Amino acid sequence: MTVELPKLPDRALLADLCRETAARERVQPQLVEKDFYLTRLLWALGQSFGDELLLKGGTLLGKVDLGFFRMSEDADLVLPGPASRQRLTNVRRMHRVRDVLKEIGPVAGVSARFAKWMRRLQRRAGLKETGQLHILRHTFCSRLAMAGASTMAIKELAGHQQISTTQRYMHLSPAAKSAAIRLLDRGADRIAEDLKDTQNRGDTVETVSPSPQIQNNSV
Repeated sequence: MTVELPKLPDRALLADLCRETAARERVQPQLVEKDFYLTRLLWALGQSFGDELLLKGGTLLGKVDLGFFRMSEDADLVLPGPASRQRLTNVRRMHRVRDVLKEIGPVAGVSARFAKWMRRLQRRAGLKETGQLHILRHTFCSRLAMAGASTMAIKELAGHQQISTTQRYMHLSPAAKSAAIRLLDRGADRIAEDLKDTQNRGDTVETVSPSPQIQNNSV
């Protein structure tokens, strides 16, 4: 199906319009720009899937009751249909959404824009420039893991169904691995200090007596 959207405006014009709207609504221009692209993306998805792909609206309606006028942060999509016990079947259904997003991204103006931002950040960080956004999910899970969050908590935050999936997203930096090794050194130093204190106090340190079998076999 061909997706038809209004032509993207000139970048300079869009920037001016975002600043004007932001000043009127008292928000940041970046939020207005994000809403603009997200609206185009949802519009394109609606043309591609129709009723097959739904916009989850529970939280959106709750925001309306509270008087909010920006609701794009809760643009959760739902793919209706019976879930299969076969994991691969469910994955294939979601792959269809992924493939459509790749196709309509350039039309909506989302794919090229986000990829450009990502490549710029990767270049500044001295990383390989791929422009792929999915790596941010790995960054999210890894940062939580290195901050001490439990695997179960990370699983829930990432929206994974299986712990094994979450584990594939959690990576440790070399610094985090070195810090873990230093924990062993710290433990050894503490044991040495405890033994030294015991000797200084003249305390008796109990040792395990040899078993009867060892005593009988000794010469």
